[in-house]
Amino acid sequence: MANKAAWLSSKHAHPLNIDSSPMPDAGEKLITIRVHATAINPVDSAIQTLGLIVEEYPAILGCDAAGEVTAVGSKVTSFKVGDRVTGSCDHAEDLLGKGTFQLYCNLRPELTGKISDNVEYKDACVLPLGINTACFGLFEKTTLALPFPQAEPKDIGKTVLIWGGSSSVGSCAIQAAKAAGCKVAATASAHNLEYCKGIGADWAFDHKSEGIVEDVVEALTGCDFAGAFNCIMAPDTYIKCAEIVHQLGGNQMVESILPEPMPWDRNLPHGVKWGHNNSSYIKYSDVGPAIYQKWLPEALANGTLKCKPDAVVVGKGLEYCQEACDRVKSASAQKFVVVVQ
Repeated sequence: MANKAAWLSSKHAHPLNIDSSPMPDAGEKLITIRVHATAINPVDSAIQTLGLIVEEYPAILGCDAAGEVTAVGSKVTSFKVGDRVTGSCDHAEDLLGKGTFQLYCNLRPELTGKISDNVEYKDACVLPLGINTACFGLFEKTTLALPFPQAEPKDIGKTVLIWGGSSSVGSCAIQAAKAAGCKVAATASAHNLEYCKGIGADWAFDHKSEGIVEDVVEALTGCDFAGAFNCIMAPDTYIKCAEIVHQLGGNQMVESILPEPMPWDRNLPHGVKWGHNNSSYIKYSDVGPAIYQKWLPEALANGTLKCKPDAVVVGKGLEYCQEACDRVKSASAQKFVVVVQ
């Protein structure tokens, strides 16, 4: 059994270099999978083009993968060889030489869920990083603190705003918030409004509308508002989210996908708080098990969780990882995937 990877040989190197790679060792706490499909995230392209995060080369990129478990760490009890799974490595700790652009890679059990036979690997691999980020923002006690999602949810009478609902994180956030029993208002481009409604949004608003703040406030006035989750990086979107939160009352929180404070923090209306995102933290908290051991497997099996955004297969083989990274910025309500084997 031999391994092969798409290597980032040096800072800014292009294209990725396909070459042999050491076989991963699951050790005590990890699981090794035979990668059937890997999804490309904007961070993969950013690492290559901007030189972010990685400090030692060569390295292997890739956060998300789906495949079959081939080895289980000696202290891992939640998985066995042969399980079909989708999961992620942890960029913050695992990236150097350990990403998913390989034939075999390690995943963290805390960030991995079993998938049923009715779910294809190419579809399942679009979920993990988006799920991690969305669920940190929605369910951690320091963020929006919603109740955990259920495969058969019950209405809890609260409403949440998801700004950027057609993004990878937004697609997961809409579904997770609905599974928590919330009503969901989402924003997106005009051509993606029906997409948002199709995955559960009760309202969908064109984020480019000049009256977007007024439109959302008018529609949601009187609801039990649980706060906003902004899945977009643009500064103006945070100001708009904050104004909506301020006017609606309720939970005065704008959760974000950004990991640290930004200059526009100081421009928020009085009383509005802005949360930062540390998606990998769910591996330490009770959010991780609630998502990956319970909700995700059950919801995928019964169809209440859909693998969104839609997978667009760029090609079969590790040599297509570079093309997928080059194309990632053009994704809209879709996620580029490479079928590895």
